[in-house]
This record gives sequence, C-alpha cells and structure tokens, in this order.
Amino acid sequence: MSGRLRGVEGGKLVVDCAGEGVLFVEADADVQLADLEAAGLRAPFPGMDELLFDVEGTSGVLNCPLLLIQVTCLNHTICDAVGIVQFMSAVGELARGFPTVTRELLDARTPPNPALTLREFDDVPLPPPPSSEMVMRTFNFSRADMLSIKKRLPQNIQNSTVTSSEALTAALWRARTSRT
Repeated sequence: MSGRLRGVEGGKLVVDCAGEGVLFVEADADVQLADLEAAGLRAPFPGMDELLFDVEGTSGVLNCPLLLIQVTCLNHTICDAVGIVQFMSAVGELARGFPTVTRELLDARTPPNPALTLREFDDVPLPPPPSSEMVMRTFNFSRADMLSIKKRLPQNIQNSTVTSSEALTAALWRARTSRT
C-alpha cells in the first residue's frame, strides 16, 4: 500500500514498491457535525470537497500514493472505545500486510465492468457462420435401446451404476471414433 502506480510500455499499470509511504493527513474542521446534519447534509453533499485536504500531486492516478488517509476532527463523538479499538486494529493489520478476510470484494462483477483495455484481445477474428449444410436431427432411445447399449459395456462395469447418459455418451464416442 505504500507504493505508487506507474505507467509502463503498452499502457499497462504497475505498482512501484519503492516504500514512499502512505500519506496521512490530520485536519480540524471549523464546523460541527451537528451543523451539517441540521442542514440535512449527508455525504456526498455540495461543498464536501472543502472538508478534504488537497494533497499536491494526488489529483491524477499515476505517481500518486495508493492509500491516502485523512482524519478530519469534527466536534462529535463518532465511535466508542470498542469501535476505535476495532478500527485501529484493522488499520494496523492493513499496515502489516495481513490478508483480508473479505474475499468477496475481489469477486467478478455482474455484469463485468473491465477497467483496463487489453489490446491483446482487440483483433480476435469472429468464428465462421454456421454452414447451410448443417442439419439438426433428434434421436429417441427407448428403454429397450438403453438396455441393449448397457449390455455392450465391458464385463467389469456392467453391474456398476453406469447411468444411461454415460452409457449413451460412451457408445456415441465409440461410434464416432471407430475406424470402420
């Protein structure tokens, strides 16, 4: 988390782990949280940016800290002792590089929302259209047909629990791959 995002050849982004540190900003606001609530303001609200410290060089993405923490002191109790201990423990675990247990945050999005365009996949040719000579056929196999197919199974598996689907698939595979 103390690295910086850098651009490399091909427009890809990498994390430069140069140990430049995480930025930590402490600020005092000359407003009370009750004043914001009384005005019906809940984040995000107009003027909220005035509460955020503008760190030079962090307006873009490249060469900026991966993590910037700002603590803004408002005249309000935000949490109790148990809450602050839990929060500080979590921040400490992040700083020490402990793995996160919230793996679901890394799951793929539905629908997918790729953030990086990969040029390797831009020029993928489309598959050819289906041939007009393609014909669809339906085959029905009766119970007697399936028993006949299962009787042709090798002796060592005839008494096992081979499903009709497995037996039919095996018979079709044999017929398709036979050299006759």
